[in-house]
Amino acid sequence: MRKVAIIGTGQIPHRSRMPEVNEQELIALSVREALRDAGVEPGDVEAVVFGSAITSIQDGIEQVGKLVVDSMCGHLKPSFRLQTGGTVGASAVLAAVSLVASGDFDIVLAAAGTVRAGASGARSQRALQMAVDPIYTRGFSGGAIMGLAMTFRQYMETTGATETHAAMCVVNARENASRNPYAHLREKVTVDDVLNSPPIAPPVKRLDMCPTSVGSAAVIVASENIARGKKCAWVRGFFAVAEPATYPERNVLEARCVKEAARKAYLMAGLHQPRKEVQVVELYNACSYQTMHWMEALLLCDAGEAKTLVEKGDFSFTGRLPVNPSGGVLATNNGSDAAMLRVVEAAVQVMGKGGERQVGDVKNAVAMGWGGAQQFATVCVLSKEA
Repeated sequence: MRKVAIIGTGQIPHRSRMPEVNEQELIALSVREALRDAGVEPGDVEAVVFGSAITSIQDGIEQVGKLVVDSMCGHLKPSFRLQTGGTVGASAVLAAVSLVASGDFDIVLAAAGTVRAGASGARSQRALQMAVDPIYTRGFSGGAIMGLAMTFRQYMETTGATETHAAMCVVNARENASRNPYAHLREKVTVDDVLNSPPIAPPVKRLDMCPTSVGSAAVIVASENIARGKKCAWVRGFFAVAEPATYPERNVLEARCVKEAARKAYLMAGLHQPRKEVQVVELYNACSYQTMHWMEALLLCDAGEAKTLVEKGDFSFTGRLPVNPSGGVLATNNGSDAAMLRVVEAAVQVMGKGGERQVGDVKNAVAMGWGGAQQFATVCVLSKEA
């Protein structure tokens, strides 16, 4: 398998509405930035991968990927479309990595985004409700928030974490987002703001949840012979795991897919002590408590330990292991590109292009995606050295 690197990333400032663009124009904006960042021309791109979550219901167009081929430099080139829920942006990147690592292509572009995410929140939740098992869980699924509420409560009961710990994660995310010009929610909040925000599905409150954002992202993946000499982020380890949505005695708190993806990605990257070797983590925290849950599932701290590390400030911008210096999904959530942004932001940190949100000299960064019926996970290890 050939060595592969991310040589360019692109994203646009996310917000609630973007009526001035259609899907094709939205994707083109981030693709243009990625091409500029990589220093390559549209004709250099040999294949494209597009990730979409639930755009069929949101946009009213089935297989929206067919519309954005031209926007992605894909005219008369191999084109691939993925649909893995919330992980889809990261899945698209890993697909591009695999295509280049195989030796079939030298430069592959991956993109994701949805132009109507912020305009169709109710439709999004309806789509998510329809994505679960129609016999066992659809009747009480209530979309994404109800499932998160149940796991949130289970996490607190199991680990001793409290709603205050979760609120502290939101405060940290918003503090980080205030330095990120691309983030949707950049206003700082306090613990009391979070705890006193309106309840949605207790213990989940409004400020515990991510926004619905409009935006897009793009990544350019290249082979070693192209990447050498460029400022890039080497893809040292990557893995995706799919866990069945429903099976006897399934316990979503175990996060088996996340743990397995992390183990395999670390092994591929040669990280034998990830807690000491990783400098930045970009994880998919759609709800406040997930910051703690995923850090434990990623094996970057012990089970039940995350709440203590939150109290100590270890996950803050200046802490021992900064989490989501971009602000993460709690600050910006377009269902289609949220997981791709985790890879984008991890790459930005490794390449030292973070500006005000750069945490320092980052040798290894971990990007994690999550989605489906709490069943899909991706983990990608990016490094400064090949």
